[in-house]
This record gives sequence, structure tokens and C-alpha cells, in this order.
Amino acid sequence: IKDICRDNFIAKSQLEKIFNQNHSCGVIAYFNKLRIDKTKKLIREGSKSFTEISNIMGYSSIHYFSKQFKQYTGMSPSEYSKSIKAISENNL
Repeated sequence: IKDICRDNFIAKSQLEKIFNQNHSCGVIAYFNKLRIDKTKKLIREGSKSFTEISNIMGYSSIHYFSKQFKQYTGMSPSEYSKSIKAISENNL
């Protein structure tokens, strides 16, 4: 956040205000949401393991990755993967 503020000549409080007005959340929550959205896309593609996805997305551990994923989606990465497979099978 400090780097974003410095690079854009904006105070941290102003940046937070802009994000809250435009995204109804703070800066960190917004970037975490983007990260989870990208993670969901990688899971849907099905070509990488959860460990590989965790590493690609820069999580410090598979445990932290799973915890963050569940916090944002309400399900574990494996539950999400199973639900995607079930939906695609039902659409065949």
C-alpha cells in the first residue's frame, strides 16, 4: 500500500476512501479478492495441483492458501474443484 501511495502521490487514507467508494472494501481485501478470483480460474482449468497453484499465487504455505480460499469462497479448494466438476458433468 505504501508503494502504491508513493507511486500515485496519494495519501493512504485517500486511497482507502477511493477503494471503499468504488469497491465497497479496503485495498488489501480488494487485492485478496483478485488473487482468489485468479486462483479459482486456475482450479477450473484443472491442469495444476493445489500446491502448484499455491506457489504460483505466492502463498507462503498450502495451509494458508486453503485457509484464505475458504475464507473468501466458503469452501476449501478441493470442495470448489469438486463442485466445478459436478456442474460440468451435469451440463453434459
